[in-house]
Amino acid sequence: MNHSKTNYTTANLNKQLTAEFKAKTKDLPIKIDVVEDAAQKIENYFGDNKVDVIVFEHSFNDVLETMIADKHGIDTINTNWWDILPRLIQLTNEAYKDGAYEAIIKNDFLQMLKSLLNVLKPGAFIISHQFQYQGDLDLGIIPEIWSDLISTVRKWITGENIGTEMFFDGFEPN
Repeated sequence: MNHSKTNYTTANLNKQLTAEFKAKTKDLPIKIDVVEDAAQKIENYFGDNKVDVIVFEHSFNDVLETMIADKHGIDTINTNWWDILPRLIQLTNEAYKDGAYEAIIKNDFLQMLKSLLNVLKPGAFIISHQFQYQGDLDLGIIPEIWSDLISTVRKWITGENIGTEMFFDGFEPN
């Protein structure tokens, strides 16, 4: 089957994870591009090209953990992600418990959403599907961080008037 008109673009800052992803997908019959930059800057890579859909599947957590790591001077680009993940989870939990979580991520998260909206075709969607890996739970991540994030982001989107949330039958809104 030829998928010559199908492109898949992903953004990933971590060099090791990017290399592993490229190795695992090298034989797929679609064009795959990896943007090695933050999702907040994605519009810099598309020019006038627009995309049909942007999907976050279990990646909001990585994006947000990276935002928190940046505030603590932790290199998430050139290090082994799995080695630093326990510390990232610890810092994320601490920010959540201390009430600093929203202040740390709000501006960068809104910048990311605005950048993503700029590369969408009219009528296209940003879709988020968040789930928690057992490994993250075993490392002590507070699961409510992610369900609370959804209601927090809803508040930001409404306050900034940067998009319209849609709901689909059968999907849990939180």
